[in-house]
Amino acid sequence: VIFGAGAQAGRNWPQSARCARSAGRRCSTRTGVRDREFCQRMEAELGVEVRASRDVQSAIEHAEIICTATNAATSLFNGEWLQPGAHVNAIGAYTAHMRELDAATVARSRIFVDHHPAAQTEAGDILLAIADGAIAYDHVAGELGDVLTGKIPGRQREDEITVFKSVGLAMQDAVTVARVYARAREAGMGHEVAL
Repeated sequence: VIFGAGAQAGRNWPQSARCARSAGRRCSTRTGVRDREFCQRMEAELGVEVRASRDVQSAIEHAEIICTATNAATSLFNGEWLQPGAHVNAIGAYTAHMRELDAATVARSRIFVDHHPAAQTEAGDILLAIADGAIAYDHVAGELGDVLTGKIPGRQREDEITVFKSVGLAMQDAVTVARVYARAREAGMGHEVAL
């Protein structure tokens, strides 16, 4: 299931959707305006049916992987709807006052972040759950990089719900800018400006 139909959703969801074992893919946006176009684009890319869904509860209850890529200020679904073993990639809300995930989702999950200092100041999903009294920051299991390098375990049980909360990193932005700049130079595009 993907929440959102913008650039972040289009770039991030296909990788997650390919990992899901179930055949169904669903897209949900808060307004429903871009659902059809996004579903058609994702069907072409993934080679599987992607349906727009206004029934958020049913979509969440049947989803193995949920991606949230919105600029929501309030949670998108009830965390009690998550099935055992579900995984959530929360990449949209990126300030201390934005939230895509409710306190129930955060409290029920083993949470990984991209970078502790950024998460401690910008991850509204986590910070608002702390403010709600649902968790303390030590509920966060660690950074994704530590899982990838084997320093800490990822999922510890098949039925464990996991969350990756990303607020983005300046290093990611710098790498992106460098690649865009290199491509623009190769294509002879743009104008150099002395600063």
